[in-house]
Amino acid sequence: MSFASSILLLCCLAFFAEPGEAFQSSSWKAQCSNLRIQPPATNVALPSKQSICSTAATTIPVTRCYYYSTDSSADGDSSQQATIRQNDSHLQSSIIAHDWQTGSGSSTFLQLSSSPMPSPFPLASEIQFRSKPSSLKTSQQEEYQKRIQDWADLYTSVEGLRNHFGRNANRLWGDLDAVTARRIYQTLLPTALLWLAQTGVQPQDLAPLAYQARKAAKLYIRERSQLPARVGAHLIDGIRQFRKHGKFQTQGMTYEQIWQKYRKVIMDEQNIEEFPSSDSLEEEDVVVQICYKILEKSCTTNSYIDELFASSNDEGLGKELQQISAILETDVHRLLDPVVGIPFPSAVVNMPTASATKNTSQEQRHLIRRYHMLKRIARVKQRLLLQHRSKKHKAATVHT
Repeated sequence: MSFASSILLLCCLAFFAEPGEAFQSSSWKAQCSNLRIQPPATNVALPSKQSICSTAATTIPVTRCYYYSTDSSADGDSSQQATIRQNDSHLQSSIIAHDWQTGSGSSTFLQLSSSPMPSPFPLASEIQFRSKPSSLKTSQQEEYQKRIQDWADLYTSVEGLRNHFGRNANRLWGDLDAVTARRIYQTLLPTALLWLAQTGVQPQDLAPLAYQARKAAKLYIRERSQLPARVGAHLIDGIRQFRKHGKFQTQGMTYEQIWQKYRKVIMDEQNIEEFPSSDSLEEEDVVVQICYKILEKSCTTNSYIDELFASSNDEGLGKELQQISAILETDVHRLLDPVVGIPFPSAVVNMPTASATKNTSQEQRHLIRRYHMLKRIARVKQRLLLQHRSKKHKAATVHT
């Protein structure tokens, strides 16, 4: 196949592909809205012949769960329980499988066992937020959770962005030039989640959201970009992922690949091998740091590409950017309204209007610099603690 034919094929794929399909799966359906089951440690199977959403009340909510349906009928005991192994390397945990019979066939409920490592979420509706600022009343917590879920429904899927901000007006060529597309992409980054992480919401809940929101923004802007920029973005992502992972992934890294990448970075930063006789970091602490890293990187862009498509005239970027900025600013204010008792930071108040996009980027960098400073302080304290424990251990060994 010639080079020209390859380019033509990529153009066709870029034209006919529906980016939103990356978040869908024909066999996995989220049914987590009102679900409450026994804690993982109890290994209690669900009752037979009972609807999944009616198994309620005296138990704890599940934050990561999946519901799988099959067409064939179940044989034998309808409340069978089995343990299976998840193939995703980052999970490192088993899954409890509960089978029971429904009216037309068998269904299987899969629940992550007690592992601190969060799973990737293919759908925004699968996410339940277990953590909220503890100072809030019950009614405020419910409102707070609803707001986050509403935000997730809009910003973590390409279809949600299409419905909220509009569809591609020129499906063949694209309706956004490269400069406008890049600026809107920067505007759509989930910076509000970075602020939520500083208000008490667990990073384990926000990291999958941030990953999905960034990916949805990238695919949404890519499908609206003019054809040369669209094909170029597919090629750059595909070649980069092929060099790193051996796969031509035009949509960028998967959640598993990102998790493993930042896990290695975190472990290298900690330099645990320098203290072989001391206690290592808890796995849960490592998970939190990985999630913070994912959250942070989801709110930043490649500075070289930003400079390449920089524009000194924001007013010339058109009404599209101004309209999207106004809608996004309203949504961010709705998400962080003082009903939850959280004062607005300047980064959110000024975010994001067409005339202040560069200031927004500066505010993002300020938040990230502050995060890095706090992280360095925490790391120094951790190392001092490890050194202290190591000295105590050596002294105790010499004494005995």
